Amino acid sequence: MKEYQVFFLPEADAEIKDSYEWGVVHWGPDQAEKWIRQLYQLVFKRLRSFPESCSLAPESAESDEEIRHFIIGRYRVTFHNRWGSRHSTSACRIV
Repeated sequence: MKEYQVFFLPEADAEIKDSYEWGVVHWGPDQAEKWIRQLYQLVFKRLRSFPESCSLAPESAESDEEIRHFIIGRYRVTFHNRWGSRHSTSACRIV
């Protein structure tokens, strides 16, 4: 099975950090740590193996790139694929 490299863009990292900080305040640090670990595990698992199984995002119609998305709990993950000498996937937004 082909495995893709996964990169988080700065925007996605910032959104995850903001959600984590919110979680620390509302859930406590232990639960926020658990949440962030699970989020990263789920994103990496899905995008490393099956990025093309995700549906096209509405934003894809207005972009030169194919943007795909999927839902994890109450979060929507958008990403695009880069096809070059190495196959890679970048998480664009996590909101």
